Amino acid sequence: MQEKQRSWLEHVDVAKLFLPMLGLVASALSYAGLMEPWLSAVWITAMSLILVVYLRKNRLLLFISLVIAYACYSICYVNYFNPLSTTMYTSLSGTASAQTALSSLLLFLSVLLIFSPKKINEFGYRASIFSAKRGNTLVVAVISVALIFILVYAFGRPDSIGSDRGSPSPLYEYSIILFLVGFYCAGDKKSLKGILIVLIFMFAGQNLLYGGRVTALQLLMVFFFIFLSPRMTIRSILPLLSIVFALFVTVGNMRTGILGADIVDVFESVQDIFSRGFAWDTAYSSWHTSITFLMYGGMIDASEHLRLFGQWLLSVFLGGSVPGSGLAVITKSYFAHYYGGILPIFFQFYLGPFGVIAVAGCVAAIINWMNRTCGGIRSGDGSQVVYGMSVICTLYVTTTVFRWFLYSPAQITRGLILCALVSLIALWVDGQMAKSSVFARRTVSAKASSLEKNSDQFT
Repeated sequence: MQEKQRSWLEHVDVAKLFLPMLGLVASALSYAGLMEPWLSAVWITAMSLILVVYLRKNRLLLFISLVIAYACYSICYVNYFNPLSTTMYTSLSGTASAQTALSSLLLFLSVLLIFSPKKINEFGYRASIFSAKRGNTLVVAVISVALIFILVYAFGRPDSIGSDRGSPSPLYEYSIILFLVGFYCAGDKKSLKGILIVLIFMFAGQNLLYGGRVTALQLLMVFFFIFLSPRMTIRSILPLLSIVFALFVTVGNMRTGILGADIVDVFESVQDIFSRGFAWDTAYSSWHTSITFLMYGGMIDASEHLRLFGQWLLSVFLGGSVPGSGLAVITKSYFAHYYGGILPIFFQFYLGPFGVIAVAGCVAAIINWMNRTCGGIRSGDGSQVVYGMSVICTLYVTTTVFRWFLYSPAQITRGLILCALVSLIALWVDGQMAKSSVFARRTVSAKASSLEKNSDQFT
């Protein structure tokens, strides 16, 4: 049995080598309009599944690939495999812009597979992402105070629960960085970890209570990868994932009516997701928005595409307030949608297929870096190679995949830069305090030794 399984997995690895090349040919045919949309959808689904199986040995990379694959399946199912006619999110699936979007997604997956790591470093059961370093009470205390402030003042609440959805501010969404740095600096002190655990569940609970999902899910995944994943096998993880999936399906369907829901509402929610083939509404909603990017692109000239790309580049360093940096905001004036956007489609709009290849190469480079980071953890040289900024950023990219693949490139560009800077500052302070503490202990020890010698001489 094991030999058959090993043989099958070897076939998958071989497919990883050749399928992306065929995917490049298929994307070229799709760009040229020589491939039916449903066939492009089949290719996209197959490529995303190959990515999942290829990255299976590393739980962090596996999680990223699962989110991408589930999003791709959801997009393809409701638009092409079993068209869902009861929603506006599939109304553009037959347009030329939708065909271009399919071609872009297929090209993205093909390039991503081509440049993915040649050897996947195993990271799963009994593999801890953070070390048991000496905890820093002062740094965690400062972070905790900042998080409490964000929890109270950086979340827009409606007048009453259930009347409308809450609106987390960008500061609330970026709080995940503070949690990651806080858990790292908490080290071996259980009391510090306990404070942060209470806060992370308060953050996630508030988001769920007011109809949100993604921010809560990101924070819960931080908790999972730090505390649960090292202690759980795949068999024990599957039931947990089923529970989490059911919870977020319910929240997604009822949104603001979650508190007033009863068993009938839950049953209807489950029945609804069965009817759409377990497709993820966030994914195909973002896909709809992405198509509007390309439709708007047909209304403007090439110079305007480049100008908007320049505005987006400025926003990476100056923030989302830069005029023209948000494509979804621009197209909202022309088309009905609820924001979001699939990562490669942003760059198809800005730079065409070359932009898609560039962003796929960047994501592949990040995945290779994450794979090397995990290799450092497994080899035990985390104090020099992994722990610190690299390991914090690795977990940040993993847990924010929902945002950077389905909403905006900001999380994997501006957000990653912020994560690196905050980590560097916090870890520098932590290191300086550790050195001061060691120096103080050595000074006290030296004085005690000197006094002891003087006492011996006197006697």
